[in-house]
Amino acid sequence: MTINLDWLGPFPLQDFFTVNELKRKFAVPGVYIWIEDTPTGEHLSYVGKASGSPPLFIRQQQHYANMIGGLYTIPKCYRSADFDWVPDWSKSDVAETLLDSDRFHQVVDDAFAYASHCAIYLAVLESAGQTKLIERQLLYDLQPTGTRWGKSTLPGVPLSITHHNAIWATAPIVAQARVLNLAE
Repeated sequence: MTINLDWLGPFPLQDFFTVNELKRKFAVPGVYIWIEDTPTGEHLSYVGKASGSPPLFIRQQQHYANMIGGLYTIPKCYRSADFDWVPDWSKSDVAETLLDSDRFHQVVDDAFAYASHCAIYLAVLESAGQTKLIERQLLYDLQPTGTRWGKSTLPGVPLSITHHNAIWATAPIVAQARVLNLAE
């Protein structure tokens, strides 16, 4: 099966709270990617889906809230500390940070810095029925650095995805991808 994705963006995560036009436009199902701008260059870090319930814009709001709330991994390059923030509740240093106001505020400050370096691209889908299949194919094809599952094995229902308006497909992202069919 062939799928055409028309990409829109980039958008900062914060805009999904403040720009009403984005809320209206993206109150639909779709898929999305995050491109991180790091000191060593750009890379595609995340692939996600929104079934329509919640819609694309609310998924971005949820991600942002979880990120600045310390619930997501924050790569070392965005931290004031010299190590990744990994919210693993079984680790004593995570518990100590969560229970110490000053230490946790630093994680929150680092998360705000991280969020400001993420560019979001979205592709609207007409129906929610294929969001899971498309997300799974994108994970395999694009090899996001911030995700482990779905990258090493072919999807059970393989799709051929053609990307339109993929301004995110810079040389480093193309080199990172396993499969990337760009529209002419």
